[in-house]
Amino acid sequence: TPRSIVDADTSIGIALGMAVSYTGGGALRVPAILDLSVVKVSGGATRSLRYQSAKKRCAVAYDRTKSEGLQGHAAFAKTKMTMKFTSERLTCLLLTVAIRFKPHVAIAANTLYGKRASLYHGAFLIAENGLPMQEDRLRFLMNREIQKYLPGLSVAPLRHVTEAISLKAVENIAPTSDRNYENVMRLTMIALSAHSEATS
Repeated sequence: TPRSIVDADTSIGIALGMAVSYTGGGALRVPAILDLSVVKVSGGATRSLRYQSAKKRCAVAYDRTKSEGLQGHAAFAKTKMTMKFTSERLTCLLLTVAIRFKPHVAIAANTLYGKRASLYHGAFLIAENGLPMQEDRLRFLMNREIQKYLPGLSVAPLRHVTEAISLKAVENIAPTSDRNYENVMRLTMIALSAHSEATS
């Protein structure tokens, strides 16, 4: 039914949003996950979820971050140049949803809520009841899922845990003779966490 399709779209979007958030270096903030889009939206909004055919992976492009105004122009310019690539399996899931499932979702949302709702559900990874999901609502749902498997943790500390692992990985793989490489990679991992070096 249209109702079940729209409900499934929301739950699938949340699951994929969490998966994208916790794969690769650093981690997305909850507002950044809400901004992920699967198609170019009429009105000029930039597509943040892209398929890179050379790498055969979906990538998240950082077109906007929560700390955009806090990072300074130079730091944010580096962040905007940073892409976070998913795993092959996650890429297949994202493409399956975007190509095969979202067209049905758009029709179902239009039936239930009208044309504007079909745009939200068809364009963004996560929408709910014909509207973009609120940040606090998504944080609550994600924290509820995290609590099932990792009691005592939540979205906020998990982001710092994944960043710490990323920075430690840079230390382990960087050539000991090339400090410039290590520093560039470290800044990249910080950019993937969508905040400034001072915050890190």
